[in-house]
Amino acid sequence: MCGIAGIIIKENCDINLPAKLKLMSDAIKHRGPDGEGFILADKERVIPHFVTQPLGSNKDLNYFPTQTLPLENNGAFLGFAHRRLSIIDLSDTGHQPMCYADKTVWITYNGEIYNYIELRAELKNLGHRFISESDTEVILAAYRQWGTSCVEKFNGMWSFCIYDTNIQICFASRDRFGVKPFYFINTKNYLAFASEQKAFVKAKLIEAKMNQKALHSYLINGLIENESSNFFEGVEELWPGTNLIFDLKTNRISTENYYDLSQNITGNNDHLSEKELIAKIEMVFNTSIELRLRSDVEVGTCLSGGIDSSAIAVSISEFKSSPLYCFTSIFSNQTINEERYADAVTKKINAKHFKVEPNLEGFIKEFENLVYSQDVPIWDTSTYAQYKVMELAKKNNIKVVLDGQGADELFGGYHHHFLAKWNNLFSSGQFLKG
Repeated sequence: MCGIAGIIIKENCDINLPAKLKLMSDAIKHRGPDGEGFILADKERVIPHFVTQPLGSNKDLNYFPTQTLPLENNGAFLGFAHRRLSIIDLSDTGHQPMCYADKTVWITYNGEIYNYIELRAELKNLGHRFISESDTEVILAAYRQWGTSCVEKFNGMWSFCIYDTNIQICFASRDRFGVKPFYFINTKNYLAFASEQKAFVKAKLIEAKMNQKALHSYLINGLIENESSNFFEGVEELWPGTNLIFDLKTNRISTENYYDLSQNITGNNDHLSEKELIAKIEMVFNTSIELRLRSDVEVGTCLSGGIDSSAIAVSISEFKSSPLYCFTSIFSNQTINEERYADAVTKKINAKHFKVEPNLEGFIKEFENLVYSQDVPIWDTSTYAQYKVMELAKKNNIKVVLDGQGADELFGGYHHHFLAKWNNLFSSGQFLKG
């Protein structure tokens, strides 16, 4: 993951934008230990790109930052920050915030566009030139070619904000299922965005006040982030599959949904046989895994021993020549413990297997750190198990892990899913089917 943040001042107000931006960047530094960058802009131009530590001597960059970020108010009305976790193109050419070749369009971006290689080839045929191997530069070129509809071509996970100096807008977008976070606050004086809500609190852009409606939904109904408003009063979440446009001339925000899951559900596969369905799922599944292995760093996986993580581990091993890093939470004294299944998978694929055993004592000790990391209350103790798995991956210098979510629901892995299926068949008069 990377971390992004930004502030856009709507009108003159008593705010030191560079200092606030640095506080936001510091608040999310854990998201990107490999680099930090900033841009500041006045009404006429994007002021030279600032970094806390100058880059090397790579003159091929569309920009060449050499100065550290000034912490005094310098008249900038817009600023972007970026914390980098290097995954694709580990060189300086992947540094952010990044600009298009003519320096009129700038981006701060968190995520990965898995089909960036195919898109780059298409964009090259349309006349675009690239100096990096990064997917970030592909997003910029795609935006220049197709405008805000570029996101419809992306296969991946993302949250980003683009500053287009030509038409004076900021264009933000979040991926179809909201894998990458994007929070924002909108006041009469400024618009600010960040990957984590704590960035607003640390920069004192908001007070740490509880949203009473969100608290009620959590305590009474057991719901978390079921609405765009969040636990911190004044913080909004850009909804998955949504674009946001901020018009710098009028200070108006507009949003549009470019993807809605309910509109993409069809019965096109209902006529297929079980054999045909299995073949189709296998093809889509393996293609998805192969795309997600596009990385310039080692890729591991979370392995619980369940159907989803086991299938992912086996599929990855078929694409890799070196042993796969697998990370597992175990519960040796519990009634339900899938450790033996995870062991069976790692033995089959000759993987490097690392285990951690979360316990109550550790949960109590690390509870505050866990909540701080989440920015929201804990809904289930499984969050702590996943927290320890990610910690284990970091200790073993693995930056990227693939994780399976939703396979049990998709394939009817629990008894209540069978009941739902039977009820559906019964209501449609198909008593003997299934």
